Amino acid sequence: MTAWMATRAEASAVLKRFVELVIIRDTAQCWKQNDNGKWLYYKDGKAIIGKQTIGGVSYTFNQYGESDIQPQFIFKTYTVQKGDSFWKIALEYNVNMFTLAKVNGKSIFSLIYEGEELKIPN
Repeated sequence: MTAWMATRAEASAVLKRFVELVIIRDTAQCWKQNDNGKWLYYKDGKAIIGKQTIGGVSYTFNQYGESDIQPQFIFKTYTVQKGDSFWKIALEYNVNMFTLAKVNGKSIFSLIYEGEELKIPN
């Protein structure tokens, strides 16, 4: 039997894709950017297609649910408290934690610090 070895980066990429596919898909109701830089909007766990109005802005999605137009987010600000995490803040504001991290220029694995201001998309 041959053992398969993965670098830390390879294992991280596999885990990230697994989390995105398994955890988010059933409950997704949010914007998500794919590896090609295209934006998708999930509603009831499925990528929407065709012409849609989201937040008062009209978007067109291809047959794969992709749009070339970057979504227009309206932001609130949140000051990070001791013990906060992307998961906790996303749950509190009903926002996808991957989107929360992305609009703040971070990944879900980034550290956030007490007193730091984060943008919360509506």
